[in-house]
Amino acid sequence: MTEMLNANSYRVALSAGFRQTLLNAVEMYARPAPSSTLPSTTAIIAPLHKVVAFELGLDSPRFIEYLDRIIDRMNNEGAGADFRNRQEFMDLLERTIDKLRSQGRPTSNLLLALARYHGLLAGRAEARLACIESAIEDSEGRVEDRVRALLALVELYVEGSKYSQARSVLDQCERLAATTPAGRMLMPLIIAQQGIICFYDDHTRALSHFRRVAELAGGDHMPTRDCHRALALSNHFSGRICAAGGRYVEALQYLVDGQRHKESVAQEHKQLGYYHLRLGEILLNLGQVSLAKQHLEHSGALFERMQEWGSAKAQLNAALARVKAHEGDVVTAQRLLRSAIDASVRDGFQRGRLKYAVDLGRLQLVSGQVLAGVSTLLSVARIALGTDNRESLQMMLLFVRDSRRISIRRHARTGDQRGYGCPCDMHLSTGGNTSPTAQGSDYTTTEAFLS
Repeated sequence: MTEMLNANSYRVALSAGFRQTLLNAVEMYARPAPSSTLPSTTAIIAPLHKVVAFELGLDSPRFIEYLDRIIDRMNNEGAGADFRNRQEFMDLLERTIDKLRSQGRPTSNLLLALARYHGLLAGRAEARLACIESAIEDSEGRVEDRVRALLALVELYVEGSKYSQARSVLDQCERLAATTPAGRMLMPLIIAQQGIICFYDDHTRALSHFRRVAELAGGDHMPTRDCHRALALSNHFSGRICAAGGRYVEALQYLVDGQRHKESVAQEHKQLGYYHLRLGEILLNLGQVSLAKQHLEHSGALFERMQEWGSAKAQLNAALARVKAHEGDVVTAQRLLRSAIDASVRDGFQRGRLKYAVDLGRLQLVSGQVLAGVSTLLSVARIALGTDNRESLQMMLLFVRDSRRISIRRHARTGDQRGYGCPCDMHLSTGGNTSPTAQGSDYTTTEAFLS
């Protein structure tokens, strides 16, 4: 009976009408269109199930564009709160890529897009690494594709605080990129990543890299998408360096400029969530708690829409802890920091684990819990020393040195900066008085992040 059903299914699939209907669906969803005009994620993916099951349409001229459109939607906007078939989608995409590879077609870009999707989800680091390694293997002989795959590996290493490995891979990128004109066009991205690695231990060197990015990617010529991406990265991290040095107004402008470069390439909701998170952190340094809370709420809404609760959850909880500390609610602030530490441990976010433990220890000290604070800071030292990683110890010392991150009812000591508004487009468009709510989300309270 099963064999008969399968045979009937194939006869239907091979009919001209079925094939044309399937190709029409691929064609329709491959076209660029506003998200508001598209059906649900489940409906958009439905044709892909049939393409893979019946091996029809793989050779369609628009099939790769259709795949790109699906993955872009998942990566940039999220699948939507009602989408529950993530594992099924990832399995389907992997089968599709395997079929394309069996036909001898390049798949490195699709593998990197799938790696990005894995990066959105907590606990998917191994799957993400496997996709990147497959992309590196697939890109053999194609310099531009191989450099992009290696840069994805660099990003993964940096997120895991594996800076030595990241530097080694970047050296490969630089040597390989120098061999072709297409490869040399990626140099701004390579230099931006070099600056990001330096950001974590040497701000002066980092800024020198970011200045080189501005020289290469800026200027009078029309910037490419990769130039915009490099400029977005360099502006973002330059802003964070300014913030670390207490130049908060300058930091805000760098971040806003970086975001405008980013949005000229793509609107990525996860990245936009981090943008609002960083603005919120800097506004807290300025003592602008109300404006900061608006950005943090917007950040939380975007992460919720993307269902991104990996390191984003840890970082957002840590920022919300600062809000609670400003308001004098030490108990909730400590709970949020403990949640941030737990999320960092769970997702291998070593930098965050050290950073938020230091914040917790310092908060305990300034709130009179001297023994608890000393105990927490000693445990941080044991973690850093026990990693046999010099960079972890350097991170711990930097975090301890920075005494401004957590305070109780204390505003930034920056004179007239306390009255400074936020230069972001969100506040410029509203006069800085209201907070636009992210569409499709009911995120309103810090309690949503206590876990």
